[in-house]
Amino acid sequence: VRTATGGGTGVEAAISGLFAVGIAVGSLTAARIAGGRIALSPVPLAALGMGIFLVALGFATNGIAASATADVSLAAFLTSPRGVFIGFAVISLAAAGGLFTVPLFAAVQAVAAPERRARTIAAVSILNAVYIIDIRVPWQRKPGNLQAVIAVHCHARERPARKRLRRRSLNR
Repeated sequence: VRTATGGGTGVEAAISGLFAVGIAVGSLTAARIAGGRIALSPVPLAALGMGIFLVALGFATNGIAASATADVSLAAFLTSPRGVFIGFAVISLAAAGGLFTVPLFAAVQAVAAPERRARTIAAVSILNAVYIIDIRVPWQRKPGNLQAVIAVHCHARERPARKRLRRRSLNR
């Protein structure tokens, strides 16, 4: 955060706090939309929102670190138009992330057989970590790593699991 915004530790803490608030807003919105059911309908819109706000955040932070000679204070950051926009983009990105993640994780829990649920959730968490690492370091990955992870993920699910999800959604 410091290199992207030119801000000091106060700005770093504020951005982390805004991100946490955004995740909470997105997660609560997902729960409200679902209304106790498994609803994957907000996922595509949330993915689009994440993409839009990530690009907006990239444009907003472009060139800040290169022009900054000293750390910017929190007050100066939050009173600048660019700082306000970065704060808005961070909250929006995190809210879209919460709206994306909560329904998908609920679907994974519903689809997994009860005797394998813990293993399934652990595998999803490992895959999430692999995706994060593979996407964060695109220049250091070997060709085919991400494709291999996607292939393993896609073939790990069985067809009966999809039928169980449909049955559970229809029964509620």
